[in-house]
Parts: sequence; C-alpha cells; structure tokens
Amino acid sequence: MINSVLYREPVLLDSVIHRGKKISSLADYSIARSLHAVFVAGAEFTQAALEYPLVFVRSGDTDANGKMMIAPVAMLGLSQGENLFVEGERWVGRYMPAFIRRYPFLTAQLQGTDSPGVLIDAAWSGFSDEVGEPLFDAAAKPAPALTAAIQFLEMFDAEALRTRNFCSELLALDILQEMNASATLPDGAKFSVDGFYVVDEA
Repeated sequence: MINSVLYREPVLLDSVIHRGKKISSLADYSIARSLHAVFVAGAEFTQAALEYPLVFVRSGDTDANGKMMIAPVAMLGLSQGENLFVEGERWVGRYMPAFIRRYPFLTAQLQGTDSPGVLIDAAWSGFSDEVGEPLFDAAAKPAPALTAAIQFLEMFDAEALRTRNFCSELLALDILQEMNASATLPDGAKFSVDGFYVVDEA
C-alpha cells in the first residue's frame, strides 16, 4: 500500500542510519491534497461512511487462483488529484482514514524476512535532525514515538488483512455490481467516475 501521491520518498528505517533522526506531529495535511481516494479498512466503515462515499475498486492484486482482488476506498474528490477534504494545511473532514493517520510511516514486506519492515517518507518536512521526538534511544532501540507508530502499523496491517479476506468473500458471493457515475456541475463542468463496484442491494 505504498501510495506514490502521499509517500514521495519511502525509505527503510535503520537504527544506525537514522539514529539521530526526529519526527514532529503531523499537522500539515497538504501532503494529501492530491489524494482523491484512500483505502479504508472494514473496521472503519461505520465512521467513514458517515463522511465519504465508500466504493470497491480493483486493487491490482490477484488471489491464489488468479482472480482479481478488490479493495474498499473512500472517495475524497470527484476527479484525479482532487481532495475536497484538505483546505490549506487543514483536514476538514470529521473522520480521517487510518491510511492517512499512519503517515509518515508504513510497512512493506522485505525479501528474506518473515516480518514487514518499517518505512518512513524521507521527503516529509517533519522528519529532521533538529525538531521533534527522537525515533531511537541511546541504545539504538525504538524510542516511545516510534514504538507507538509501530503498534499502530501492526493494528493497521491486521485490519487490512481482515478487509482483504472480507473482500474475497464479497467476490465469492457475487454480490457486487460494477457502476459508473456522471454529472454536470452548476458551472457546466462535467465529470464521470467509472470502474468501481458497489454492493447489489437486491
């Protein structure tokens, strides 16, 4: 789930290379201004659905049988590169998806290892040598800020896996239908969105 719109320079955290690095609290959400859709886990549906349209899209992955996989996303904008929930540096939505709350961290499976590695967006302005909470302590062990981030990542990854299994069930039950939407805005501009799936209520 490395989103290149959000994560510009993801690097693997290293207790030697990044021993003196610090992180600040995320306060500038302009980093997500071009994010028009974002993954949401099944555990988030209740809260996220009050704020955003939730649809299913092709994830780009396939299952063991070679069938397409889908993933649920919250729509943040009507067109590519548009996020209607970011104004300046502020996030104006009442609920913020966990995908964004985990920033600037994420995980990725590394070859030859059983557990995922922890990455950070090295391009983020809050990742520095001078300001913020240290990532590692004097013994090169994760400091409290990094420990808390790792705990959140573990929870996120667990919920993402549960959601993947849930989506597999939806496909197996054949209760999704492909949809498209189009509209003309008051200023005459037209937009269309296609290639997404919703639950066939009937």
